Amino acid sequence: MLTVNANQIELMQKIARKIDRRLMFQLHHLADGSIEVKLSHGNRKTETRVSSAALEAARDDVAQFEALRLQVKRVYDRMWAPAPPPKTPRVEIQRDIAFGFRPGGQRGRPGGPR
Repeated sequence: MLTVNANQIELMQKIARKIDRRLMFQLHHLADGSIEVKLSHGNRKTETRVSSAALEAARDDVAQFEALRLQVKRVYDRMWAPAPPPKTPRVEIQRDIAFGFRPGGQRGRPGGPR
């Protein structure tokens, strides 16, 4: 089983501390070589995936580090966004039938022609 090394943990810790000093995270190495990052802050939780190559590149390159920080920051910001309203099914009203009009025009109206 693959494990997350100390350098990767330290780098993610730097990223998490730059975003929010109270942000908690867990790292899990996946079989495809990517790392699953689970973020939590109180009762709010979210997760994202980071490639281990990007994490290694971020250790040496400031631009890569900033790109990785922005990726994690976007996920963190989504964690604080309000929940979207529940989707309601779209109901199509057939106005002619709903308001008592018939497709045939004025014929057959009760009370006779006027």
